[in-house]
Amino acid sequence: MSNMKCFPTTNTQRTSTSRSISTNSNKVLILAVVVIIVHTLTHLPLPSDGLVLNRIEKVLFQKRINTIRRSIEQKQQQVQPSDRNGNAQQTKLLFPISTSISDVSTNKNDKSILDRQRRREVALGIDINIVIIFPGAGGPDQFTKELESKINTITSTTTNAEHNDDAIDHAAGKRTTTTIVHTFDWSEYRGSQITAAFDSEVVGEALAHSLWKEKNEMQSQLGADDDEGAGISLTSVHSIGISVGAFASQAFAATICQLRNTDTNTDMVDAPQKENNELQYVRLTLLDPFCSRGIWGLNYGATHFGTGGIDYAEQYLNTDDPVPTTNDPLPLCACVDVTGVLERESFVLPEGETMHCWPLVYFARYGYRDSAFLYHGVDGVRERGSVDRR
Repeated sequence: MSNMKCFPTTNTQRTSTSRSISTNSNKVLILAVVVIIVHTLTHLPLPSDGLVLNRIEKVLFQKRINTIRRSIEQKQQQVQPSDRNGNAQQTKLLFPISTSISDVSTNKNDKSILDRQRRREVALGIDINIVIIFPGAGGPDQFTKELESKINTITSTTTNAEHNDDAIDHAAGKRTTTTIVHTFDWSEYRGSQITAAFDSEVVGEALAHSLWKEKNEMQSQLGADDDEGAGISLTSVHSIGISVGAFASQAFAATICQLRNTDTNTDMVDAPQKENNELQYVRLTLLDPFCSRGIWGLNYGATHFGTGGIDYAEQYLNTDDPVPTTNDPLPLCACVDVTGVLERESFVLPEGETMHCWPLVYFARYGYRDSAFLYHGVDGVRERGSVDRR
C-alpha cells in the first residue's frame, strides 16, 4: 500500500486556483487584443498623398513628411544663392530646357541665327529623357559622380551620333530629343535611422510632383495652343536608387507613373499631338537597396520595390556585405547578383568603405549601357523575380 496521504482540497484552495486561472486567462485575452490592435494599425495602410503609411506611422511621421514636402517644393521653385564662382545654383530638374524656353519666350523678336535655331527647336517640341540618381544616406560620393559621368558620356555620345539625323528631323519639322542627368542630394532631409527610409520616400514622391509641375509650367509658358507650342514631353524617366536612396527612387518612379495615368492636364495639345507628348516609359534601378522601413517594415522592399506601374525594375546586389536587408533578391525586380564577378577581383576598396558600394561601382563601370526601353519578358528581357548571377 502506498504511504502517500491524500489531503482533501479546501474551498479556499479551489477559490485561489480559480482566481489564478481567471487572471492568466485575462492576461492572455488582453495580450491577444493588443496584438490584434497593433496588427490592424500596422497592416492597414493609409494613403498619404502617394505614400503608404499605417495609422501609427501617420501619427508619428505626418508632420515631418509635410515639412519635407514644403521644403522641396519651395527649393524647386527658386534659384539658390550663387556659388563661389558666381554661378547661380539651379535646383530645377529641367533647368537646361526651361532656360531655353525662357530665352525663346522673352526674345521672340531676336533675329540672330542661334536664337532662330533655338526657337525652331522649341517650337517643334522637345522630347526629354531624364535620369535621376538618389544617393545613399551619406549623400553623393566619388562613385555616384562616376555613375553620373558615365551616363552623361553615353547619352551625349548617342546624341552626337544622331546629330545628323536630328538636323534632318529639324528640317522636316520633327521634334528635338535631349537627355538630362541629375544627382539629387537628399541628405539634408535625413533624420534618424528610424526615419531615414520615410524621409527618403517622401523626397522621391515630392520631387516627382515638382518635376511634373515644372514640365506643365514649361508647357504652359510655350503656349500650347499657339503655333509655336508643340510642347514638352517626358519621353522616359530612369530613377536610380542607392542603398536607402532606394526608397526615394521607388517613390519617385511610382509617383511619376501615377501622374502619367491620372493627370488630365499632362499635355495641353490636340489629340494627334497628345499621343506624341505623353510619358512613354519609367525604369527603376536599385543598387544594393536597403529594404527595411521603420519598425514594422522589415519586409517592405520585397513587397513594394518595383510596384506602382513601373515598366522595368532591376536590382543589383552582392550577398556578402555587412549592411542588413541588402543581400536578398527582390521578387518584383529582375535581379543581377554581382558578388562573384571577375571584375571585383581588381576593385580596390577605398578606405572607410565596405563592399556595400560594389553594386554601384559595378553598375557605373560595367552595368549601365543606355536607357533603352526594356520590358520584362519581352524580347528576352529578364522577368521580375529572376536572378542573374554573374
